[in-house]
Amino acid sequence: MASILSVHFPSTEPPGIVFGICRVEGFYGAWGLYWNKTWGKFRVYVTNEANRVEIRLSHGKRLILSPDEPKRFVAEMETAIAETT
Repeated sequence: MASILSVHFPSTEPPGIVFGICRVEGFYGAWGLYWNKTWGKFRVYVTNEANRVEIRLSHGKRLILSPDEPKRFVAEMETAIAETT
């Protein structure tokens, strides 16, 4: 199981070209597995581009989410990370 190293809002953008390996993009958002030369494979589950939160996991993996309240989400995640370390 991957452990959470950090949580960032707003999320960073992967540099260069991003390829969708197995993805769905449409009117209601995007989700799936993507690849970038710098980041490698990463997962995206986004319905609101303005609320993109990046979760950095162990082994260099990344997860991009869009919670309804991103600042509160990040604060709660940072508290949980601090409690487990």
